[in-house]
Amino acid sequence: MRLLAVFLIVLAGMALRLDAAWHGAPVNQPDSAAYERIARGLHEDGAFVQKGAGTPAHPQPATNYSPGLPLAVAGVFTLAGDDDTRLARILLALAGTLAIVFAWLLARRLAPPEDPGLAGLLAAAVVAFYPCLIADAGMLLTESLAGTLITGSSPSASNSSTASTTRSSTSATAPSRPTPTPARTRSSPPRTTGSPPAMPSSSPAPPSPTTTARSPSRQSTTTRSRSPSPTTAPRAPSVPGRPSPPACPRCATRRA
Repeated sequence: MRLLAVFLIVLAGMALRLDAAWHGAPVNQPDSAAYERIARGLHEDGAFVQKGAGTPAHPQPATNYSPGLPLAVAGVFTLAGDDDTRLARILLALAGTLAIVFAWLLARRLAPPEDPGLAGLLAAAVVAFYPCLIADAGMLLTESLAGTLITGSSPSASNSSTASTTRSSTSATAPSRPTPTPARTRSSPPRTTGSPPAMPSSSPAPPSPTTTARSPSRQSTTTRSRSPSPTTAPRAPSVPGRPSPPACPRCATRRA
């Protein structure tokens, strides 16, 4: 039932806009006339300037106006083969009708979850029967096209923000999984292959010939250690008629 009501609201709004676009406004506003002259200049000369009937002696620079609407109207003039503004107004009225549908979708998305359908119906009715939007359909103005583009981009932006919010809340409430603890394994002693180890015998092993024989290097070391130290003072020769000094027991021990 509510979808039928939305369809009727959109149909009524489109009929009002097409009627205004077909007949045109009783008085053309200065901005609408300027957009029409700029579109005619683009269509005839390919220049972004005001050209045609009703151009003032000292018009405002064409750069003071947004280029989107004149370019779109000049394209319509090129496709139609003349500079009749009625076809351009009808196309703008159809584009303005899409704003009713976009407003309904946006209101349903932003409304409380209890009853989003009622908010969508109210938003669609406000946009469909707003007097200024219906009157603008009878002129070449940017309001109809801009309103459609703004309301059309809002649902997609709201959808992306809602998805990001849901994703962040889901990640915040999701329980964290405990990290599994690795099981302890008993290490078994390495197995040896081959013959079993020999048991120690009770009888002592015979001495090795290398232990009794003294190596030449060791003998030379012993011989060098028995040689008198170069720091030992030489013994003074004995003089006849003079008793010799007593021998040092320590030196005698070393000589022995």
